[in-house]
Amino acid sequence: AAEKKKNKLKAQLSPQWQSRDEVKIRIGTDKWKSNPAPKNNYAALRKADEKELKEIERTLSTLASLDTTFAIQRSREIYFHMTGTNVDSNADIGSVPN
Repeated sequence: AAEKKKNKLKAQLSPQWQSRDEVKIRIGTDKWKSNPAPKNNYAALRKADEKELKEIERTLSTLASLDTTFAIQRSREIYFHMTGTNVDSNADIGSVPN
């Protein structure tokens, strides 16, 4: 679900980023940075979506880097303790042993 939301946000933001960059190039960096009365209408709309996208990407990155070996081993130990049945190390922890 998070990956789907990330892709949706990127698809939504990509044309906005492209338009912003085209305007920045068209008017020049100096005018872009020194605009005395910026409206920031579109920037404000993008800001929330960009923040959400950044949070989703950070969360997905954290989840991808987690080492689940300890959790799996601990689950097997708890299963053995509760059932008295050893779980094959190659078996799915949720499967019923033979």
